[in-house]
Amino acid sequence: MIQYKVLSEHPCKYNEEKLSHEVHVVRRGRPDLDRSRYTIRRNLLAKRYGWGIHVNKQGKLKLVGCETKEYERLASETPNVVRVSRNQA
Repeated sequence: MIQYKVLSEHPCKYNEEKLSHEVHVVRRGRPDLDRSRYTIRRNLLAKRYGWGIHVNKQGKLKLVGCETKEYERLASETPNVVRVSRNQA
């Protein structure tokens, strides 16, 4: 929920490292977590909930609904849309 809120309210503001810091250290108050293994490809927004995550040329992240025209356009124009199959429940 925190990741969704951060990315949806601030598209193209955070890169992977800064998103991890904002979510885990700032908002969750957990500086003790090992964030070195964090990767956007493991992000539950993509894996569990089916969101696309666009990474722009500056490495900034943006949530994109997989059913949208914007997702189709971004996916066809650039390889920088994280596409992860949803986990099967």
